[in-house]
Amino acid sequence: MNTNFRIERKTEVLKRIPFSKATLHRKINDGTFPPSIPLGANSVGFLSHEVDMTILAMATGQDLRETVSDLLVQRQSLLENTFYQSAA
Repeated sequence: MNTNFRIERKTEVLKRIPFSKATLHRKINDGTFPPSIPLGANSVGFLSHEVDMTILAMATGQDLRETVSDLLVQRQSLLENTFYQSAA
């Protein structure tokens, strides 16, 4: 399993999508964009592959809530698998 993830800062994500900061936060809150991950006290990032999949879902007319829900399940699964592999 590839565990090399690219993290994009919010400013990078906003360059890739046609949203304002307010719209990005609204979409995160309503479940149509993957939530950020904390990077420090005052910074967040987004997993690049999740942003890619969300953009693809937008372009192909897929249900964004379903896409984001699937991505979050995958995120949790990756975390659990990585944790269990580290413990072994």
